[in-house]
Amino acid sequence: LQMTLQMLPDWGTSLAMHPTENVVAVGCMNGSAQFYDLNTFRRVGSWDGAGSGVWDLIFAPDGSKAFVATRKHGIVTIPADVWSG
Repeated sequence: LQMTLQMLPDWGTSLAMHPTENVVAVGCMNGSAQFYDLNTFRRVGSWDGAGSGVWDLIFAPDGSKAFVATRKHGIVTIPADVWSG
């Protein structure tokens, strides 16, 4: 076991590593995305705007935003200020 993240609000469906920061994003069935700092293993942000289950997520190559594919509402963009700062 390398690490354990804080409790997720629902099943984790997807995982993405930030391209330039030490942050990992976890998409959840409840429509949220949770962001964790891999140095401290603590949540550094969350986003609840999907409106349906998250099927997949990925960061933009420059790390400025994340794209979330949802079950019912297509693809949504999350700005970096949700997890940075």
